[in-house]
Amino acid sequence: MTDFYNGVLTKAQGDFISQSFANAKEQPISYYSLGLYIQDEWRATNKLKLTLAMRADRNSREICHHNCFSRLANPFGSIPHDSNGTLPYNLAVVTGLNQAFPN
Repeated sequence: MTDFYNGVLTKAQGDFISQSFANAKEQPISYYSLGLYIQDEWRATNKLKLTLAMRADRNSREICHHNCFSRLANPFGSIPHDSNGTLPYNLAVVTGLNQAFPN
């Protein structure tokens, strides 16, 4: 992969390129979103009305049941961005994750 990144592919050195395809046509991803809203009004006098409202939301993490998510192993700012190829791709990207976000 380093030779490919540097633009040097020679059959004599045993370089080859492979392409991978998805293991399943459909990737089951599940998540939920729940929202609650409560409101009440109380009229103390003809000129004074109190309104009390409360809202709560809960969103779950997206989960892939076939471990189809990938993400960078480290924050983007801490990954080397030079052209020397100091970080191999298999160390820069973590694959086979069931959650899209770490936290």
